[in-house]
Amino acid sequence: MTSPADRAASDRDASLPSDRPCATAEKLRDDLNQSPVDNASFREVNAKAANKLVDAGILPQCCITSNDSIESASNKHDSKFRDLGNGTTQETRYNGVQLDRNSDGELSHIRYNNDREASAFTYDANHNLTGFQIKEKDGSTHSYTSKDGILTIDAGTDHERKVAGELSADDKGNLFVTENGGDKSNYKKLEFKWCGSEVESNQFGVTRVQDWGGSISKYSYDASGKLNGVDDWGRHVRLNAQGVWTNADGSPSHEKPVLDADGAMTYYKSDGTYLHHTPGGTPSRGRYDGAPPDSGPTPPGDDTPPPVEPPDKPPGTTGGATDLRGGHVLFGAWTDPHDWNKRLYPDALPDFENQIGRDVGLAHRYIPWGDLPDTNSIQKMADRGTQTMLSVGWHGDTKDIAAGKDDQYWKDFANKLKSVDGTVTLRYGWEMDGSWSQDWVHSPKDYVAAYQHIHDIFDQMGVKNVKWSWCPTSAAFSKGTADDYYPGDKYVDWIGGDGYSREDTGYKSFAQIFQPMVDWAAQNHPDKPLMIGETGVSAKPGDQNFKAQWFSDTMDYIKAHPSIQSFVYFDVDQMNDPIGTERAGNFSIDSSTDALAAFKRLANDPWFAAKEY
Repeated sequence: MTSPADRAASDRDASLPSDRPCATAEKLRDDLNQSPVDNASFREVNAKAANKLVDAGILPQCCITSNDSIESASNKHDSKFRDLGNGTTQETRYNGVQLDRNSDGELSHIRYNNDREASAFTYDANHNLTGFQIKEKDGSTHSYTSKDGILTIDAGTDHERKVAGELSADDKGNLFVTENGGDKSNYKKLEFKWCGSEVESNQFGVTRVQDWGGSISKYSYDASGKLNGVDDWGRHVRLNAQGVWTNADGSPSHEKPVLDADGAMTYYKSDGTYLHHTPGGTPSRGRYDGAPPDSGPTPPGDDTPPPVEPPDKPPGTTGGATDLRGGHVLFGAWTDPHDWNKRLYPDALPDFENQIGRDVGLAHRYIPWGDLPDTNSIQKMADRGTQTMLSVGWHGDTKDIAAGKDDQYWKDFANKLKSVDGTVTLRYGWEMDGSWSQDWVHSPKDYVAAYQHIHDIFDQMGVKNVKWSWCPTSAAFSKGTADDYYPGDKYVDWIGGDGYSREDTGYKSFAQIFQPMVDWAAQNHPDKPLMIGETGVSAKPGDQNFKAQWFSDTMDYIKAHPSIQSFVYFDVDQMNDPIGTERAGNFSIDSSTDALAAFKRLANDPWFAAKEY
């Protein structure tokens, strides 16, 4: 977005107001129109169902002893429980998945958060699962029944198939369709994980994973059962006859993939780091000791997106894995004051947070060229659990920077940030590919040289708490210019992009704006997390529902694309902004009641609750 100098001029030497109380668990429950199952219901009416949850480790034993324990344990595990009557219960998990159980504690209905449903559950006298139906997002259905060791798939359709096999389910809500086939060569297992993902396996191991967002990974094995092919997260690697993993072009891969029986993948890199992800979980990163194992890593969590409890580390690792606990996406914002007497940015932030009912995880600030950051306010943010992202470098001549003419400024900047006890994200020279930046960028080569020079200074100064966000416009990915400005993997922690839906450049969906970035990153840098560095949607004349629907669709898109791990909104009414000069539209979240309600749903969705990177 242009004209940051005006926005940043009053963004220095600021103080942070006192913390805003968080919403209570009771208020959150009321917002969801849910209430916990009371003590009597758990103990007397739903004893079987409750004890099954306890036995499965989903609900602690304390939850069936007192109302207080029910509330605290439910909040700890981010599940809400309702008594549906007649001994039946409904559990809503932190990612929106709902599981209904009958009076025997057996599953009766699952509503996944990707518009899938599992229903028509049947059981025999011994409570063994004998049938269920899956309804896909497009409305198509697939049925599975088993009787006397015979599995029938899609009964009564042109695709009906009978094979030796069985159905089963665990108490977490995972469903299993196992085809025995009479011998190992025909063994197949299909698992519908409760989080919405699918895992297919043969006698050797996992062959296909479809995560809850729809992304598909495929794996192959040689005749001895050794993994020899991986198509996953933009990677296409094969194990050659010499036992070396190679890329699609035949060049040696710098990663060794290791897949476990549950579909959890760990990439052990040659630089001593690893990337780990599960079929429906949050990626984690860290370092490992010694040689990578050949097979069977212990996944750092189960199939939940994201894990509720801290994950175990893969074998041979030293820890230090980055886990976005409490959520997947680091939610942030830059906001202009709604009260124009509050000209300093931190003065406006509590108003924004009170509007949405939560604290931001990332506070975005703009620093004018030549200014130094106010570390007092940054530290106060860090102390309350909010990171700060600083956008800096506009109008600093890249040729001068690369030549060392501004070294003292960057050394002072580095020393300032080094003093902060907490992570700070630095977004140098954002939107460098835009026409409005060319008077100081000059060329992609000049920009890359300047970026690398600044990064090297921070390394030389021993700055360890700064993450680097490289952030062109979203158009750079669709126009094919992103590669020219990319400074290299060793210089980038976040791959970012700025893009807006507005009248002068065309009203577009979030997917239309950012899908090229998602595709580019998956193909070229699949292990880099993605950041939406700036985005906003302007109110659309003649369509009062457009903005609210845009927020809802954006939430769904981000939840379906787990490579996006930070979302930073640009909250300002530029049509009535007395500080800035640009008049691109009204991007404020409260331009209408419906828009604000939709944005609050996005901001308070558990997927957007990450507090660290």
